[in-house]
Amino acid sequence: MHLQQKGVPVFTMKDSFTDPSQSFKKRVKRRTALAFAGIGFLVDIFFYTNLSSSQDILQGTAIPTAFVFLSSTGPACLATALYPFLFQKIPVPLASCVIFVVSVAGMLITSIIQEPSLKLVGVCLVSFGYGSLDTIFYPLSVFYGKATVDSYTIGGGIATFAAPLIYLGKFLIKQSSIYGVEFHSRD
Repeated sequence: MHLQQKGVPVFTMKDSFTDPSQSFKKRVKRRTALAFAGIGFLVDIFFYTNLSSSQDILQGTAIPTAFVFLSSTGPACLATALYPFLFQKIPVPLASCVIFVVSVAGMLITSIIQEPSLKLVGVCLVSFGYGSLDTIFYPLSVFYGKATVDSYTIGGGIATFAAPLIYLGKFLIKQSSIYGVEFHSRD
C-alpha cells in the first residue's frame, strides 16, 4: 500500500484466470460442463466402489490386506505413468471405449468369480481402467475451459463420496435380511 501511494507499480501476476482480457472469449456450454461432470463421476465410481468392496475379498482367506491395496492402486499408478508415452497415438474415443470395457470386465470378475486370487485380477483391471481414463479425460477437460475442469473434478468428488455410501447401503440391506429386519417404504 505504501508503494502504491508513491506511484511505484506493484508487481501483480496476471493469467487467464485472473485477467479477463487474457481469458477465453467463449463461454463453456452447460451441456459440456455437465458431460465432463458425468464423465468424472463414471470414471471414479467404478474405482471407488471397487476400492470400498475390496476388503470383502479378504474374508476367510490368507491374502494379506497389502495385496488388495497394491492391486487397487498399483495398476492405476502404472497406467498414469505410462499412458502419455505409450497410448498417445490411440484416438480418445477408441481408447476410452476399450478401457471402459476393461473396467466393466474387472467389475464383473470381482463380483461374479468366487476365487479370491482371481478377484484380485478384477481389482487390477478396474484400477488400470481408472488410471487410464483419468489420464485421458482430465487433461482433455483443459481444452474446454476452466468450468469443465471444475465440473470434472466435482463429478469425481461426488463419486468419491457416493461409492462408499452405495456399498454401505448394499451391506446394510444384506445385514438386515440376515437378522430379519425389513425396510418398508411409506406410500
